[in-house]
Amino acid sequence: MILLLLLIGTGPGAMWLDALSEAPWADEYALGLSGSQTAIAYAGALPNPVLQFSIAGSPVETRNGPVLGSIAFQQKIPWPGLLSASSDLAETSFFVAEANREIQELHMRTRIAEAWADVYSTGERQRISQETAVFMSSLLASAAGVSSALAMEQSALTDLRVRTALAEQKPLLDENLFQASLGELEALTGVTVSRMSTVPSPEWFSGRIANADINSPVLAIALASVVLSEAGLSRAKALRMPDFIAGVSYSPIGYPEIEGGAGSPGRDSWMVSAGVTLPLGYSGDGARVEEAEFVLAGARAHLLQVQREIHAELAFRQVRVENTVEELVLLSELLPLSESAVLSSSQAWVSGRGSYGTLISALQNNLMIQITIVEKEALLVSATAGWLELAGAATDEGEFL
Repeated sequence: MILLLLLIGTGPGAMWLDALSEAPWADEYALGLSGSQTAIAYAGALPNPVLQFSIAGSPVETRNGPVLGSIAFQQKIPWPGLLSASSDLAETSFFVAEANREIQELHMRTRIAEAWADVYSTGERQRISQETAVFMSSLLASAAGVSSALAMEQSALTDLRVRTALAEQKPLLDENLFQASLGELEALTGVTVSRMSTVPSPEWFSGRIANADINSPVLAIALASVVLSEAGLSRAKALRMPDFIAGVSYSPIGYPEIEGGAGSPGRDSWMVSAGVTLPLGYSGDGARVEEAEFVLAGARAHLLQVQREIHAELAFRQVRVENTVEELVLLSELLPLSESAVLSSSQAWVSGRGSYGTLISALQNNLMIQITIVEKEALLVSATAGWLELAGAATDEGEFL
């Protein structure tokens, strides 16, 4: 019998905090965010200049001598609004990337909590099956010792042997499931699980939700999408404005071959140039602005829808948690009564004063209550983790979840 679940140790919240620094998925999310942050460094910067060299294969003769080639340097200067809009786009994109990373991390906390709940439930079921097997073996030994008094219930004794054999096999099957679920939990956390904590009282979970700060990253992304669309609209409008081009060129002049009135070679020439693009509209600038306006309107509508959905989903999940708490409270009150019924019915049957059917019914009811408690506890862990994920609630050091 594995005793990990009987020790006070690590809960899913602490495992998640450890996984943020140990698990490979944490590195993946961090590196992706670093890439988005790097994009801010070059957003809104001037485009690279153009440096051009030319050599005249057949020099053009001028009155001062042949033009042998030229060296030109040219810089494009976009409309200032375009640069600022590009910078805003990059910064907002980084904010969206941060919110996405938070969503990914919180989702991993939920997955870890679900895996933790699976390990807990399989371990508890193993404990229950082990205790049931011991009880059935003891009951069979007691019944076999007084089998002469049970001559009318030899079929019941046979049925008890069958049930005992099945009960003795169950812990071995549960052990296999426990090891498999433990391996999944360790794969998610990136650490070896040596100890696990017990589940807190049901009231702890309803209190955790009641005291949690709601800062949904899903809503933050929807809001950032509006800002992102606004920056996209500003950039589309800036594309309709003129760009400027500034340049300088230098041309070396050789010795004249034909005297054209020049007594000596001319000096090398240089020239400064300036240009401007003319956004006449036929390149589709107006359509791009209209497209950006539709995108912005859609982002605003999406934000309103997300606000409604998150509010409704949080309320639904909270009711689910509260209902599970109520069920666990009732089952915990019924469990001692069920255990007392098993004890009294088993003593009565062994002494020949009770019904075997009553004993089996009491055993099944008790087993059902124990298993249901374990399943509800596991559901409470995973349901609360899902609520906290949607709410964007953080886990503090030392918290169970």
